[in-house]
Amino acid sequence: MFCPKCGNQILEGAKFCPKCGAKTGAQITASAGESSSCATKQVDYTVPASFDTGIRPSLISKMVPIIAAVAIVVLAVFAIPRVVGVVAGLLNTGNSKASVVGTWSNESGSEVLVFEENGTCSVPFTYDGAWLESCDRYTVKDDGTLVLSSSRGNIRSRTYERVARRNEALENEGSYYLKGKEFIIKGRSYGRQ
Repeated sequence: MFCPKCGNQILEGAKFCPKCGAKTGAQITASAGESSSCATKQVDYTVPASFDTGIRPSLISKMVPIIAAVAIVVLAVFAIPRVVGVVAGLLNTGNSKASVVGTWSNESGSEVLVFEENGTCSVPFTYDGAWLESCDRYTVKDDGTLVLSSSRGNIRSRTYERVARRNEALENEGSYYLKGKEFIIKGRSYGRQ
């Protein structure tokens, strides 16, 4: 026997084609006392009340765009500005030693920082009275992290994460901000001389 719609070969007496689902027009009958392997059984495909979620399909279709919009707003508020700020900060000043090289002083001129091209520096805020020394070497890592260290090795190195926003550096002493003639480190602001 063949399906009248798709031509697929089907079992003799099948009511529906297993390939396309079309009705075949065949009738399944079983005589009294005869056993049929193709006997039909009525099946109830309704969902029991215990499986009812209470959410109508139309409500779900309305919720999907709302959830997507909320996700986009959250991403825009938290992630995108951070990524854009970091990239912009790195593009504006680079993260090489050359960007920090120079003499920097606070507004009153009472504190001066010096960063030389050869990797030496003078940074008074790292002074350790117990060892009578301060950091005198610096390195700028590929990710922009500034590492200050002592050539004598008696005091521990200090690392400062580069941030893209001025206010972040003013509030977080473990970070620094460098753009143009402004250098902020340990929450203190310095200008290029």
